[in-house]
Amino acid sequence: MDNSANEKVFNTLKKLLALAERGVGGEKATAQRMLEDMMKKHGISIDQLVDDQAEDVFFKFRNKHDERLLIQIMLNVTGEDVYSMSRGGRKIKEKCVLATKSQKLEIDMKFRVYRKAIEEELNLLVEAFIRKNKIFAPTSNSNGDEEAPEPTKEEKARAMRVHMMMNSMEETPVHQAIGVEK
Repeated sequence: MDNSANEKVFNTLKKLLALAERGVGGEKATAQRMLEDMMKKHGISIDQLVDDQAEDVFFKFRNKHDERLLIQIMLNVTGEDVYSMSRGGRKIKEKCVLATKSQKLEIDMKFRVYRKAIEEELNLLVEAFIRKNKIFAPTSNSNGDEEAPEPTKEEKARAMRVHMMMNSMEETPVHQAIGVEK
């Protein structure tokens, strides 16, 4: 069965389920019988129908970057409007969207994975910024006889990424910003 036919079957089953739950008298019984027959014919369980019911789902975030990422993921997964929450007139760090259980799981997973990746990218960015602007402690007078160990493949790859980021940055002119000639 193709997706559009499958979607039509699910929509019909959802309507029958609603009628079987809220119908009156014979209407309710007929809807229940039709629901059971159609589910049997298409091999669909009641759990599949109930799991597909959308409800308001809440997600917490920590900062403005998390908030932006979370909103994008929620929109990407559900296509639904995202709402901000407030309590007692003050905003809380929580967003709400209409989503199914499977969509909630997808949003949770993507948010964790992408947030971890962003944190790593930010670490690289800060390291590149420090190097680009030469923000180092003064060098010590030690003679440095100790030989540094050979960097690992991962350390070399990280250093290359930092170097590429550094090359794409502008140096920040601190002296110019405070009005001092260098």
